[in-house]
Amino acid sequence: MAVTPNYSWPVPLDTAYVKDGAQAITALGDAIDATVFGLPAGGLTLISTTTFSAVSSVSFAADTFSSTYRHYKIIIDTTGTSVLLMRFRTAGSDNSTNNYDVSNLQINGNSLNGSRVLGTSFGLNPNAVTPITSEITIFNPKETVITRLVYQISENSDEISVFGTANFKTTTSFDSATFFPNTGTFTGNVSVYGFQI
Repeated sequence: MAVTPNYSWPVPLDTAYVKDGAQAITALGDAIDATVFGLPAGGLTLISTTTFSAVSSVSFAADTFSSTYRHYKIIIDTTGTSVLLMRFRTAGSDNSTNNYDVSNLQINGNSLNGSRVLGTSFGLNPNAVTPITSEITIFNPKETVITRLVYQISENSDEISVFGTANFKTTTSFDSATFFPNTGTFTGNVSVYGFQI
C-alpha cells in the first residue's frame, strides 16, 4: 500500500493484485470518512444563545472564543433606552482598560454623522435609541493580536442605522465578551456563532 500526499489515505500500488481491490477500497473509504468527519464546518456554527431580562449585563461563557474557530459573528436584539456597550473578557473578567477604539457612521433620515471614541468599552449605538438589532463580526479574538470588529445596527423605533469598525488597541487574547447598557438594565437575546475562513 501507498498513501496520498495530503491526508495519508491508503491507496494500492500499481503492482497490487486485483483480488485485493475490495480490501483496498474499504481501507480508502474508512480513511476518507475519518478525515471528513473531523474537518470543521465551512459555514457558521452556533455556539450559544442566551435570553436575558432586566439585567445590568450579560456575558458569554468562558472559552466561547477558542482555537476551534478563528472568527465569530454575534447577533443581539435588545430593548431599553441606553447605549449598548461591549467589552472583551479573559478568564472570567472584563477587560476595562482604555484600549477600545470605535468609529461609526450614523444615518438618521437625511442626516449623516460620524464619530470616533477611545474608551474603556465599545459604545455601539451612540443614539441610545431602542429596540435595536445588532450584527457584529469579531476577527481573531483568541489570538494574541489586535482584535478587530465590524458591526451594523438598526435602531428600529427612529429608523436609525449605525455602521462601525472597532479594534482593541493592544495585542491581547480573549475568550469571551460582555454586553451591558450605559445606564439601567436591558432585555433581549444574544447568539454567538463561530466560523473559519
